[in-house]
Amino acid sequence: AAAMAAPVNTGASSESDTVRAWRAFSEQLEEAGVAVLQSYPQPQAIDRAEALPFLLQQLSTAINRAMIEQPGQPPLLRVDASTINKWALDGADVKYLIAPIDPARRYRLRGRVGEARLFAMQAVRMAAPYGAFASLTGDELTTGADNSFEVLLSASRPDDWHGAWLQIDPDADYLLLREYFADWESEEPGHYELHDLAVPQPGLMTLE
Repeated sequence: AAAMAAPVNTGASSESDTVRAWRAFSEQLEEAGVAVLQSYPQPQAIDRAEALPFLLQQLSTAINRAMIEQPGQPPLLRVDASTINKWALDGADVKYLIAPIDPARRYRLRGRVGEARLFAMQAVRMAAPYGAFASLTGDELTTGADNSFEVLLSASRPDDWHGAWLQIDPDADYLLLREYFADWESEEPGHYELHDLAVPQPGLMTLE
């Protein structure tokens, strides 16, 4: 986009707010990148070779989250931590799904359990320092004949809710789903949908 933009006068007095914001972002980005590269040890050649690709992956992840997780947007479950979006702890047998959650709100996770050897969900804090809180595994869920299930997520369990429940810790900011596979070619992943119960959904009961 920057390459296709019309030439602009770079004098400070004539710059638009957009240009000034981009300059500020670029300066902060440069400072942050240099700080990361200078502070993290790179004792071996492979560490030095991976440094810039990993830094760019983290930048891509941060930009995607900022674009997707806008205020007022529904909680979107999406694939995280892949070969092009690493966390520095690669898991060749695991598929990660994450979605932002607010401890002050209530959510319903529903879907169908797939054929993964292990399916688990957990409320976590992605912001440093990382924190892991309440969790449930697929073995703890009551599923229908078609492997369908529902789980309520909230800070406290409502008295009238008797199904599966996952507590949202006050420090949690994401829901993390994990599926571990042994045979990627034959085992089917599950299907999962996360709904904010304050937003009416067709066919979904809203808890007041």
